[in-house]
Amino acid sequence: HYPLRRQRQMCIRDRSNAKNVLYILADDMRPDAVPFGASFMHTPHLRNLASSPGGVYFSGAYCNIAVCSPSRMSFLTGKYPHHTLTWNFINHIRQATCREYPHTHLGETSSAFRSIPIHNGGAGQCCSWCSADSKCAAWFLHVGGDNCTLYEKAAKTPTEAPVGSIGGLRGSTDMQQNLVTLPQHFTKNGYYTLSTGKIFHTEEGGSGPEPWDGEGTGMPPLQDPPSWSQVKPSILVKSEQLNAQAVAPGNSSMYNVNSMAPMRPCNWDSCSIPSNLEGDVEPPVFRFCDRIIGDDALLKLDAAATNYRASGQPFLLGIGFRKPHLPFRHPSAYDSLYPDIKNIQLAKYKVLNESVPVIAFHQTDLAENPFTPMDDTKAATLRRNYYSAISWVDYNIGRVLSELDTLGLTNDTLVVFHTDHGWSLGEHGQWEKFTNWEHGTRVPLIVRAPWLGSRSGKVPNIVELIDIFPTMAELAGITVPQSYKLDGSSLASLVTSTVSSSADSDRKITQNAGQASSDIPNLEYPTLNSYSLTVYPRCPLDMSDPSRYWAQNTCLMKERSSFPFIGVSLRVPDWRYTEWLKWNGTALSPHLDSEPIGVELYSHAGDDGTSFDGPYEQFNLAGLSEYEKIQNQLAAMLRTVYPKGSAWPSNSEITKK
Repeated sequence: HYPLRRQRQMCIRDRSNAKNVLYILADDMRPDAVPFGASFMHTPHLRNLASSPGGVYFSGAYCNIAVCSPSRMSFLTGKYPHHTLTWNFINHIRQATCREYPHTHLGETSSAFRSIPIHNGGAGQCCSWCSADSKCAAWFLHVGGDNCTLYEKAAKTPTEAPVGSIGGLRGSTDMQQNLVTLPQHFTKNGYYTLSTGKIFHTEEGGSGPEPWDGEGTGMPPLQDPPSWSQVKPSILVKSEQLNAQAVAPGNSSMYNVNSMAPMRPCNWDSCSIPSNLEGDVEPPVFRFCDRIIGDDALLKLDAAATNYRASGQPFLLGIGFRKPHLPFRHPSAYDSLYPDIKNIQLAKYKVLNESVPVIAFHQTDLAENPFTPMDDTKAATLRRNYYSAISWVDYNIGRVLSELDTLGLTNDTLVVFHTDHGWSLGEHGQWEKFTNWEHGTRVPLIVRAPWLGSRSGKVPNIVELIDIFPTMAELAGITVPQSYKLDGSSLASLVTSTVSSSADSDRKITQNAGQASSDIPNLEYPTLNSYSLTVYPRCPLDMSDPSRYWAQNTCLMKERSSFPFIGVSLRVPDWRYTEWLKWNGTALSPHLDSEPIGVELYSHAGDDGTSFDGPYEQFNLAGLSEYEKIQNQLAAMLRTVYPKGSAWPSNSEITKK
């Protein structure tokens, strides 16, 4: 097993000026909240966070992949998915890197010395075991992905293996050991870093090195032990519910989030649980997961504040609320904040327009067919449950911010709030995430740095979640070494510059909503904050019929080397451009030089971001002669932004002598 690296604690030169950090995440939440224009929403604490001194909200913030685990590993490292090499629920950033060869055998059969059952982690885990064993020269993942064989010698000539198997040579543990995450960077710079709830992903996924392995390890395992500080006795709080430690062994993250704060099931029409606004319930009713996380956050905030006052050591507390992720289980009191089911506004465009390539749609349990809308009553119930769940999260955020104020730390604490991706509520016939569309990729982002002054308002620039890491570091006064090779850029200058609370300040709008002009600026040379890049893979079960590429097309539990297609989407002011391309599984990159199997072009001229029910991504303009100029320019820009060639690091294949 590969060694655990001990982190060297670095001293902050002037602790008197060091800023504490509250890093708050929600799950599966699109910008249906005040201040983002959704005036029907009840989110007073997010509104106050954005409008309080030093608070700004970003109306054009986007994730880089619209699914939980890959998105979190992307923004927590400041790197695009093509640099974290994670697009599914199998791989994670602490696996070793080995170039993967689908249905190819690279080991000398007679030199096999170890066979290991794999419960999760796939080829990445098989590679990790080989790369950690000095005897290993090659590895082989058998069909089905449940068994890994290690070989002492590599074969002189590769041989063909059954479809569904993957072979590889010994790789490198450099990325696994040297990659530094956002909280880990603060740890290395003298912060006391601790967390509760879902920061990294908490389900599925791969194993890690001992002693990280265990049930419910998530991706990376146990909320990534290298990211968090060693535990202090004051943080050893007990869970009232489980009588178990609420911290992971040896570090200050929540141990086994799925057991500590589980998401209890409910049917679509039974997720409103009788309770008050505080979420109080009596046994045998299960406690709400975000109440558990909120309670734990208050305990850890108080302990971190006590340590801060005693030692001067600043803290970073990560708080990962689990809602409004499905199921939308929430206290019933929040339903009264919204209209009756019969008066809930539904999506304006309930089915996929025939101009849109069907591969853009992702079939889910809720979205069974892009051309058949959901029953209105069910759709309205789901929508109200979603809104109520958001308000429930907002309440818990308010609890934490109130405690921060009570502790007298508000003026010295950076607060950052965002989500991992957006969510669809019936637009295009789509429900859940898993897309490159606006409602799947745009996220709420709020940053508050009170010491910067009394102004507050909106930042209209297009930004990406990979920008969060360098932004938080700069606002906290911490340098990010160039060796980290972050893809994101700091947004600190946007936070500190003059901003406006008026929607009219975004840009001068001269076009009608949903219409576009071919007289557009030169986009060949992208600049900071001028675009966002989002990707999403597609794995249709039936590859023989392109008209059915919308059906059973998930890649979540598919090996990354076996993806057939990927969508690459570029969002610039007034436009979204997406190409669905064939995937090179050996290079882990799209075939950028090949003909796309589907192209999408949408005008966002006049879109102020306050509603997802506009016509902006309803009608696909790709292929229309009047938009040929902008389509060609965006196609060229996409190929400038997305790197050509193999995504594998140069040291991802090591030949053993």
